[in-house]
Amino acid sequence: MGSLRAHIAIVLIVGGTLLAGSLPDTPQIFWPFVTYSMFAKMNVNDGSVVYKIFGETDAHPYSEIVLNDDRYFHPFLASTLIMGLNQLGSTDPTGEKAKSVLQKVKRQYLKLRKSKRHNGPEIRSLALYRLTCVDFVCDENPKNRTRLADSE
Repeated sequence: MGSLRAHIAIVLIVGGTLLAGSLPDTPQIFWPFVTYSMFAKMNVNDGSVVYKIFGETDAHPYSEIVLNDDRYFHPFLASTLIMGLNQLGSTDPTGEKAKSVLQKVKRQYLKLRKSKRHNGPEIRSLALYRLTCVDFVCDENPKNRTRLADSE
């Protein structure tokens, strides 16, 4: 009987808290008592920045291609690898640590390619770039990106 009363008390407390939290009509956000729109809205400015790894090939004419498939960087995820390199670059002004990581990633890329784990192109080096995006479109034009580190 005491257990039933405890359960009813818990349900009433949780229900009362949810009801009380939904009552305030203020511009402040009382998590978790918010409307879905908080999560659906996104402020976009004209200067969004993303980081991408490019593979440099020996193709003629010389070309760089975006390498964003996780198979290229197994066991790493491309997104976490790029974030890690970016953070590493911000703490290492010489870029030597990022260069060392990119060299290891390049060796892994070539090893996976040789074992036919992916069909990416033959590359001679990797480079980390910062790109500016407008309205979710990133300009990969070499003139509009900044090279942060490379494997050479």
